[in-house]
Amino acid sequence: MTEQRKNITENPVHPATLTRVQKPVQLNAESGKLCPQCNQGIMDYDGLLNLTCPKCAYTQGGCFT
Repeated sequence: MTEQRKNITENPVHPATLTRVQKPVQLNAESGKLCPQCNQGIMDYDGLLNLTCPKCAYTQGGCFT
């Protein structure tokens, strides 16, 4: 019987041991990088100089002018 598990890979050092794979966490949004909320959209500045994600509408303000 074969069981499929998400986010789990075999450990190359100890093949019998399974290791949980974790996604890296990005705390601050940066222009041109992936959205920290949905990890799908590319962050870009809008007309009010807020970093905004076009996919999920996540917005981070507080830039310097």
